[in-house]
This record gives sequence, C-alpha cells and structure tokens, in this order.
Amino acid sequence: MSDEPLNNWRSRRLYACRAADEMERIINALGLEDGSELPPDGGLPTVSENHRNELRNLTALWLRMVLAANDGHVSPSKLQRW
Repeated sequence: MSDEPLNNWRSRRLYACRAADEMERIINALGLEDGSELPPDGGLPTVSENHRNELRNLTALWLRMVLAANDGHVSPSKLQRW
C-alpha cells in the first residue's frame, strides 16, 4: 500500500474502520480451530468470552482515538462498548 491513500481524512477514516473490522474478525475467531494446522508446542491458549470482550473494548477505544484525531467525528452508537 502506498502512502497516497492516507493523505486525506476520508481515506484514513476508511482504512481505520476496515482495520477495526479486521480486528473484530480476528477476535471472534480466537480459540476456534479447523484442525488444518498442528497446534504450537504447549498447545493453544484458551480464550474466554470476557477476554474477547476486553479485546473488543480495546479495539473500540483505539478506533475512537484514531477517528477523534483524524476528523473529530466519532459515532457513539457503534463504538460504545464496556
């Protein structure tokens, strides 16, 4: 990715929202394995729903901070967690 798409606030907002969506997908998939790979030595850690919620809270906090610094517009409806 070149830096050019990040030269304006709309593009930065789009990339930040996409990154947060990807993080949410990753968080939701933690602990779910399809068996196509051997686990690492020592096995995989267990992930509780509380752990997932904390990670989602961190993602929402990160996105709020980025959007506030980027253009000052933060939607309280989607980004309200805890």
